[in-house]
Amino acid sequence: VDPTNGEGPTAYRPPPRVKDIEVNGIQIKLKFCYSCRIFRPPRASHCSFCDNCVVAFLALWSVVGLSGFHSYLIYNGQTTNEQIKGSWAARRGEATTNPYNHSSVLKNFLAVSCGPFPP
Repeated sequence: VDPTNGEGPTAYRPPPRVKDIEVNGIQIKLKFCYSCRIFRPPRASHCSFCDNCVVAFLALWSVVGLSGFHSYLIYNGQTTNEQIKGSWAARRGEATTNPYNHSSVLKNFLAVSCGPFPP
């Protein structure tokens, strides 16, 4: 059955996945949301909590996610760079320890928030 030539029953055909629009003279790609059946506005995402496409989703979850991630790093006595590079991860069976980890979540937090800052 080919719904494009008019033969057979008409079936739902989703639109293309992206649609190009122009915003202030710049080409922007809008993505189609299959849940809402709309082209999402620029910088929007589908929120599984409210089941709608929302623009503020990225800003809100970015702040919450960054706060949670950096709290995790503080509790483990790591910097962002050390965590990304895996500086204190075991490699090839070698045991490595983080010299800045104070072996306690509370001690790590106090060392970062109340400890002296090196010059």
